[in-house]
Amino acid sequence: MPEQMSKKIVLRDAILLAAEVIGEDGEGKDGLLGYLKWLANDHPKYFVNLMARMVPLHLQVETEKKALRSPEEIHAALSARGIPVPESLFDDQWKPRENNVINGAFRVIDTSKLPKQ
Repeated sequence: MPEQMSKKIVLRDAILLAAEVIGEDGEGKDGLLGYLKWLANDHPKYFVNLMARMVPLHLQVETEKKALRSPEEIHAALSARGIPVPESLFDDQWKPRENNVINGAFRVIDTSKLPKQ
């Protein structure tokens, strides 16, 4: 046992030290990083298991709710940035219709302008 090591050693520290001493080539090449590279290349199943243990089980994410913008606000914001916006995108024909099977924006086709068959 090296002189700098105390007689009491935590198992986790011993595992890390062993991996560092072994390294990528069994001779200590690249230390702990080398060992992890070796593990990933030669035993990916164990490496993925190790990675999975590092991912927290519970994540607390804070998000802020942004208010939805009206089409007019979107048009004004894009125009203020110099982005050309076709007026046809804001026509009534693109607004959702309540009585249709598809509840979303779509264009209504005027069948009176279609060629007669």
